[in-house]
Amino acid sequence: MATRKAAEKAAPAKEKKPRAASTTQLNSYDEELAALAAQGVKTEANVGGTNDKISTKGGSFSYQGQDLGDTLRVVVLDHACENAYYAERYDANNPQPPDCYALGREEKELAPHEKAEDPQSEACEGCEMNEFGTADGGKGDGKACKNTRRILVMLEESLDDISEATIAVLQPPPTSVKYWGAYVKQLNNLTKRPPICFVTEVTLHQHKENQFEMKFKSVGEVDRKQLGQLLERRRMVESRLFEPYGPKVVREQSNKSRKFAKKAAPAKKAAPAKKPASRR
Repeated sequence: MATRKAAEKAAPAKEKKPRAASTTQLNSYDEELAALAAQGVKTEANVGGTNDKISTKGGSFSYQGQDLGDTLRVVVLDHACENAYYAERYDANNPQPPDCYALGREEKELAPHEKAEDPQSEACEGCEMNEFGTADGGKGDGKACKNTRRILVMLEESLDDISEATIAVLQPPPTSVKYWGAYVKQLNNLTKRPPICFVTEVTLHQHKENQFEMKFKSVGEVDRKQLGQLLERRRMVESRLFEPYGPKVVREQSNKSRKFAKKAAPAKKAAPAKKPASRR
């Protein structure tokens, strides 16, 4: 008996399955969801460096080296504004954080982050780099400072295990921010709900001027019984929207770069001094 009791005591307790949300709990989410929808619209009011980012290089989605194609179905947990200014052109072989950047909920209140290495002004509004026509490289009326968004997403298939879902950062190109803003406003106008309540289809489209554009549309609602878990996960990852960039890293030239680097010409040896002619 003692042995049996000891075994029972040593056995790990069975993990309790989360209970399905009650009707009362579901109704209690409505106020929070409505507030999130309003907050999202406020973020988009003026719409007219890291491993957790989803890449859009070449007009295709990829995550940590895995090709995901040109269409994603995701649940958007949260989003915020980001402005980023790079003094030098992007180098794919040596990616660096922006020289100046800003993160926040409201575009009009953005200001350079305290950890930005080279702040361009005290506030983004009115900053010379944030004016149209300052982009380098013959991009017409573009801005030197890129206005984009940090959007926290999880794949639709992860709804089966929300607590363990991988959360990644999706960033639309500046020319596609208007589509994101329009999407957030449309959801609010039609449903008074934020994107977290829906499955969002994100697609990349080839564009003759902008290389590609990113567009958004709702393809269905998430199960209301999952809203509690989604809201809890959102609260847990919210801080990632405002994580600062790391410092710049000066990398040594690769062997290949050294091989093709121009070698400095060796210094010429001084010619020996001529001996004076002997007199006879």
